[in-house]
Amino acid sequence: MKRINKKKMLFIVGFMTMSAISYGKDVFANYGISFGKVNLSNVTGIGPEDAKRINGATYQLVGSGEYRIMDEGGRRLVVNTANGVLNGNYTEYYANGNQYTTGRYTNGKKEGEWLVYYENGKLWKRYQYANDELNGRYYSYYGKTGSQETVGEYQNGKMTGTWMEYYENGSKKSQGTYAGGYKNGLFTEWKANGTKVSEINYQNDQVNGLMKVYYENGNLFYEANLNNGAGTLKGYYTNGAVGFTGNLNGRRRVGTWTYYDKAGNSRTVNH
Repeated sequence: MKRINKKKMLFIVGFMTMSAISYGKDVFANYGISFGKVNLSNVTGIGPEDAKRINGATYQLVGSGEYRIMDEGGRRLVVNTANGVLNGNYTEYYANGNQYTTGRYTNGKKEGEWLVYYENGKLWKRYQYANDELNGRYYSYYGKTGSQETVGEYQNGKMTGTWMEYYENGSKKSQGTYAGGYKNGLFTEWKANGTKVSEINYQNDQVNGLMKVYYENGNLFYEANLNNGAGTLKGYYTNGAVGFTGNLNGRRRVGTWTYYDKAGNSRTVNH
């Protein structure tokens, strides 16, 4: 048998060590993310240089490099850390091997584009982070068809600007404007066939101004002007007509309300 000289042996050992570092470590554990760190329970395949006990049977990653974590249900998480803090690519997988979530951390904070997938592999959500807060365009999609479900925008973690919802057939479901995370302005809802359900004006998440609710055939059912603070109102269908539901903050309906029958005849009531 041919003998391997000492220098060659050292080179092989060094290469194997570097390969282990480059390719990361495999860990078997249930996992969770908290404040830019990875917590583990029911852990096997990890040493004290990689994890520390934080309480009971719960450990936390403290090492650096790539970790491939598989839980008891078959889900997998591949992360990069620097002294235990998430830093670099983050990818989570369903038990069937398809991606669930992918994105990137910088010093424990989410940054850039993040993608979320359905278990069937189709894209579910796409959004942007800056300094661990949602910032930028937000999109969600239906799992069967891949058609767009919701589109809007975040600024410093709060909903802002115009948000749109769509039915799976592509028709509009709702449209409204947010400012600082609150509903502000006109919100409109439609049925899947395009008929209008309601038009409600909001200010800081409270109904403020003209509200209109429609019959299922698109004709006006009732309308009213409401003062700020009246609560959340929503049109819905009952026995083929639009009804009323919502929170009036414990108050009765106030002001002038106009109701219409199916023939279009009006009746005004002062509450």
